[in-house]
Amino acid sequence: MHIAAVGDNCVDIYTHLNRTFPGGGPVNFAVQVRRQGIPAAYVGVIGDDLHGDWMAGALVSEGIDTRFLMRLPGTTARAWVKVEDHERIFLRSDHGVREQLVITPEIDAYLAGAGLIHTTLDGCVDAHVPGWHAAGRCISYDFSHRATPAQLALLPHIEVAFFSGQFFDVEAAREQIERLHNEGARVIVMTLGARGSLAFDGKQSFFQRAIEAKAVDTLGAGDAFQAAFMVAYLRGEDIARALEVGAVGAAQACGSLGGFGHGHASI
Repeated sequence: MHIAAVGDNCVDIYTHLNRTFPGGGPVNFAVQVRRQGIPAAYVGVIGDDLHGDWMAGALVSEGIDTRFLMRLPGTTARAWVKVEDHERIFLRSDHGVREQLVITPEIDAYLAGAGLIHTTLDGCVDAHVPGWHAAGRCISYDFSHRATPAQLALLPHIEVAFFSGQFFDVEAAREQIERLHNEGARVIVMTLGARGSLAFDGKQSFFQRAIEAKAVDTLGAGDAFQAAFMVAYLRGEDIARALEVGAVGAAQACGSLGGFGHGHASI
């Protein structure tokens, strides 16, 4: 089995530290999967700048398959962030060249061999999701808390749909995931930060408390949760166990700066 993460990326510029870290949802996801011993690939577009050099170097050093990491003239996507009370705050962003991703027939053939395709609402590959599903591919998708109606319409094509429940208490989140499940995904998972996480498979709802951690930086914790959850899920663990494994992954990710480390002085 190998897992392919497809779509957006960025370098996270920590304005209060003058440090820059490689990241972005699918990038963080791929690295966290690989750290669990599962072959992982990242498919996306970075610029021909120094930030792109850092991104490519970090992925290679982590053992990520980068055969379809494409470099185009222009800037690698950037997000300016700061951390206050261990919580990351996004200040502004520049998408750079990342939205120029094109799924070529060669890439599509490669993805056909993946045990899982993971993407996000910023991945710019929504048009391919129904076809991937029709071809029998297993897809997980991070809908965050800001998915559009058109993106929510993809739910029938999704195996595991991840949502951020930052605006819900536990009971409201439980009602929300049951409603979302009626729209089509096989499993709905909602993360609630320090309050834990929930999942619903159409028959039963599951709740997992957050694992206590010495939080340094929460950036990338959600991606680490998703990666750990999906590895456990694909290995045949039940949903309760997958939530627990995800919570451990998120707690570990909070213990260091950046999505997965590899920080450099900002330029």
